[in-house]
Amino acid sequence: MFRRNLNYTSVNNNFLKKDIFSIENSKEEILDFTKEMISNINNIGKENCEIDEYQKKFWDIYYQNTKEKRYEDIPFRIGSLFLKKNTYLLD
Repeated sequence: MFRRNLNYTSVNNNFLKKDIFSIENSKEEILDFTKEMISNINNIGKENCEIDEYQKKFWDIYYQNTKEKRYEDIPFRIGSLFLKKNTYLLD
């Protein structure tokens, strides 16, 4: 996203112009994220340190590649299981 200057692009046509096509989340990914959010809402479980590291790495990459001011806390969470299963996105 950053290499192609697409990090602020929100219109699908801009992606299509650069031959980039979106991939829909799988049913499993949607279910994983839903369970994670319900757990967070109900404060049932804490994320383990390994998963927290994925969040931290994602936001480190984000702020290193944007001009946005870094927040002390993570502004919102990316699905932790998604990041864990797709660690190549953090390279």
